[in-house]
Amino acid sequence: MGCDSLFYWGEEMFALVGNDAANEPIISVKLEPEYGIELRDRFK
Repeated sequence: MGCDSLFYWGEEMFALVGNDAANEPIISVKLEPEYGIELRDRFK
């Protein structure tokens, strides 16, 4: 997966913006560990 941007909160990576294996734009957001949630949303 290509990666265009990484966003950090402290030392934790919480968002990744780039392209998936099919070269589709993708944003993946991971909340802090205490939330226990990973949110992934695709944009076309």
